[in-house]
Amino acid sequence: MDFSDNAVLIESLKKGKEEAYMYLLDKYHRKLYAYAISLIDNHAQAQDIVQNVLIKPGNLENH
Repeated sequence: MDFSDNAVLIESLKKGKEEAYMYLLDKYHRKLYAYAISLIDNHAQAQDIVQNVLIKPGNLENH
């Protein structure tokens, strides 16, 4: 499936498709972590922030 189309990605996340979530993780994890670490300069907290941000899309199917 082509997740480069945001509408397709969002719909797949809402349906709980694991491959869509993995695409999201692969695409954004490093960028989010780099941004978080630049703001707080604490590796453990930056990782927690990234996990919290990336967990929410996984819960879209409940809404």
